[in-house]
Amino acid sequence: MSRLIRRFGLVCTIAAALAPAARAGVTDVAIPSSTTWVAAAINGAQIGAATTSGNTGSGLVFGNWNGNALVVGPEGAASPDTISFGTPVALSGTSSVNTLLNLLYGVNNQVDAIVTFTNSLSQTDQFSLVGGQTIRDYNQNPATTNTLTGSNINPAYGRVTAQNWWNNGGTGQRLDAQTFLLPLAWAGTNLVGVTIADPFATTATNDPVLSALQVVNQPALVPEPSVAALLGLALAGVAATRRRRSAAV
Repeated sequence: MSRLIRRFGLVCTIAAALAPAARAGVTDVAIPSSTTWVAAAINGAQIGAATTSGNTGSGLVFGNWNGNALVVGPEGAASPDTISFGTPVALSGTSSVNTLLNLLYGVNNQVDAIVTFTNSLSQTDQFSLVGGQTIRDYNQNPATTNTLTGSNINPAYGRVTAQNWWNNGGTGQRLDAQTFLLPLAWAGTNLVGVTIADPFATTATNDPVLSALQVVNQPALVPEPSVAALLGLALAGVAATRRRRSAAV
């Protein structure tokens, strides 16, 4: 019996070793300075004390975030603005992009930002961020976009979710994280850039503010062997052992 138990343990060990664990690969993308991006005047002491993991327990860590932010199309400036990745990011398995993206002001229940990703085949995937749903004011201003439901009511705006990542408490500031799920068909291509458009660039009522961006590759999951499968494999080994013993007799 002890020999059978040892064999069953060996079967379980081998099966577990053959089942690869899924590990996410995270690539933080540097946000370059350029004439089309304007450094936000909202940084300084308010968000300088935040860490790369925020303070809300979201589980998202932005390795390149250092308290800086860039405003897209501020108060009449040209929009959209594009980040071309200095080094394209390879996509594999299930890929997504996380951002820290907020607004200066904004309007509830309207498209306050349009985010478009481009891969190495010149294919694009576009998402709309709606005020009060997936994007909100950087300042906790109840007169503007102060809510965050976490997803767009209209599914046509793309597979994007949002959550609070950091806040300064009280009526101070906050940073929200969005997660954009890229098409599965993009696996095997490279992500080469992102464009953020401000639909209201000619007014002072809505300015998207980008603080960080990262690409996450989650390998395609391989189903792990179930308990039933492992048990069946072990019992098959037991039966084979008994048959050999019977034949020997």
